[in-house]
Amino acid sequence: MAAHKAMLRVLVLGLTLLSSGLFCLEQSEIDYRRPIKVNIECCTSVSKARIRYPIISHKEQPAANLCVKAVIFRTTSHGSFCSDPKAKWVRKKVENLKSGESTAPQKPKKKGRKNQKKRKPKQPRPTVKPSWFPLTPTATAQVRT
Repeated sequence: MAAHKAMLRVLVLGLTLLSSGLFCLEQSEIDYRRPIKVNIECCTSVSKARIRYPIISHKEQPAANLCVKAVIFRTTSHGSFCSDPKAKWVRKKVENLKSGESTAPQKPKKKGRKNQKKRKPKQPRPTVKPSWFPLTPTATAQVRT
């Protein structure tokens, strides 16, 4: 009878450990299914580079603790970007967003001919005469012709 109770306890303990292990395994699989894009809550650095993607909205972040003063732009498909509020293009973009204008990126202006660097025409390379080289069988054949 004592052996039966001991065996029953081992069986219950084994089932408990097995079920808790399966539960932990299931929880870890759920954790890996988080969305890849993470919203920026605090910018610790900013960039002055222009954003070339359509912008949905913006948020102005004040400097506090580890966060720096920044403008957070949210794009349609490329996540969020921390931009320098002192940059001229950032101020213009914020004004445009506040007034409700289009957020599509502007096409770069094409350079006219007057802005392009003038190139000198290539001059043909001078040909080297065989007399400059020591006489070899091929050089002597060229000299005789």
